[in-house]
Amino acid sequence: MPAYKAAAAKNDYVFSITANSAEIADYINDVSVNNSAFDTMFTQVKTYNGPSEGTSQIKQVPTGFVAEVDPRFAVFASDKFLSKMALKE
Repeated sequence: MPAYKAAAAKNDYVFSITANSAEIADYINDVSVNNSAFDTMFTQVKTYNGPSEGTSQIKQVPTGFVAEVDPRFAVFASDKFLSKMALKE
């Protein structure tokens, strides 16, 4: 995923659904088509080295949402569908 990594760095690792929707769709398609090893609906791909630095770059979230400082999949453990999410490095 060299194209994604270059774009992520260019965008300071923060993508806007509004401003980058076409790029996001292209990356999801690339991963889906070129890598049958994971289900893009339930797989998050780690594109950084080391531990997560949290969400300090997120300056604003919609009303009712919270930017987690140290996000973990464990919060989805009790959900029938979201508990299937996994992180691939």
